[in-house]
Amino acid sequence: MKASSTRLLTAVLVVALLAGSGVCVALRHSADERRDEESRALAASLSPGSQGKVTERGAAESGPAPTRIGDRAAFQQRLSSLLITGDPIARTQDLLGMIDGLNPADFPAFYEEMKKICKNGGDPTYGDPMLLLVLAAWAEVDPETALQEELKEKLFRDSTALKVWVERDPTRALAWLKENGKSAALVGQALRILVSHDPETALAWAMRHDAGDRDHGALGIVLKGMLPKRLKEVIREFSQLPVETRQSVIVPLGAEIGRLSAEEQREWLESFSPGEARDEAVAAMVSGMKTLDERLKLLADYPGALNRPGAGQIYEQWMAQNYEAALESLGKLPKGANKNAAVAASVDGLIYKGQPRQALEVMNRNPESVDKWLLLQWMEVATNNQKEWDLALSTIERVGNQESREFLYRETLDRWLTYNRKAARDWIDSHGELPESVRAELEHR
Repeated sequence: MKASSTRLLTAVLVVALLAGSGVCVALRHSADERRDEESRALAASLSPGSQGKVTERGAAESGPAPTRIGDRAAFQQRLSSLLITGDPIARTQDLLGMIDGLNPADFPAFYEEMKKICKNGGDPTYGDPMLLLVLAAWAEVDPETALQEELKEKLFRDSTALKVWVERDPTRALAWLKENGKSAALVGQALRILVSHDPETALAWAMRHDAGDRDHGALGIVLKGMLPKRLKEVIREFSQLPVETRQSVIVPLGAEIGRLSAEEQREWLESFSPGEARDEAVAAMVSGMKTLDERLKLLADYPGALNRPGAGQIYEQWMAQNYEAALESLGKLPKGANKNAAVAASVDGLIYKGQPRQALEVMNRNPESVDKWLLLQWMEVATNNQKEWDLALSTIERVGNQESREFLYRETLDRWLTYNRKAARDWIDSHGELPESVRAELEHR
């Protein structure tokens, strides 16, 4: 096996060890006692001197020619003995030695034996690092078969075999994924690997296949992966996309740009003409920002973005931090679906924080954005948690639509009769404004 292959396989193991995965847990009962010793050994393995030892072993070209696995029982015993070794560096070197002398046709049997011996340390998301090492070695000589075997296991969040294949032959790897109808998630993983070291090839592939990608997900992944180093290229490519494609990729792309520096964000936004497109770009960036202060600072410069979908979450947080400022801004939004969503989110946030009167003020200041269902939601929470029956019923009295008013009276009074029959009856008897149709329905309740 070439030195580059050995370095790759060793890197797979080291990364997995540092992530905290178990290493053939079934055979290493004394791992806890050795943990300090292994940590020192692992740290030593990352020093320049120790790295050379590993690569020298893998780089040796004078080793024996690959041979087939003969005596299966003897092979199993040798493998078990190797994996019981306490020193992770020695264990890795010995395993690499076995791999170096392995006939490619025997990788399936090797992998099966490894699976019998190793287990995943209780976490099905991550594979055992020794198992990942064998997969990576297998993918060096037969990536297609290695990947098919790995996908059957469904143990790993990211595919080790696919990573090796994409780094060696991205064109063939991506073609195989498409030809075999593999999931968008796998294609996305391949593109994220490719764009990290060859963005031109990744972008060309995504552009070539974009017509058949309804959500333009591949293109979005590649453009995101080009940030922040290639921001100017991303701006240029994005500006040349069809409008429909831009609308699909702007949300994931904008969220990534929201994590960049203020200067980079400004460069991105200045590539848009003032108007809806820029507002949409700002709204997309907001979700990627870490703090509300960052979001509000950006929105102060581009207030039109507050009328875009997704602004509701901003208002909900803003109400909690600066109620008066958020309420004033909310009132200035133009009527429409986006304002309705922002009002609903604000009301939700306030009533669940135990502030029904402030939530009511939001609705009173923006009546055009309030329907009977939002009012009913507010009343249920207010009367359940705060026992604000009088406040709820006096609010119903001001509802202009007769059908909605009767509906709300009926629902609220029916619940009050369940909780406190005497108090509810006293209210019904003393309030002549209650519609007769509702009074009649509740008479025998």
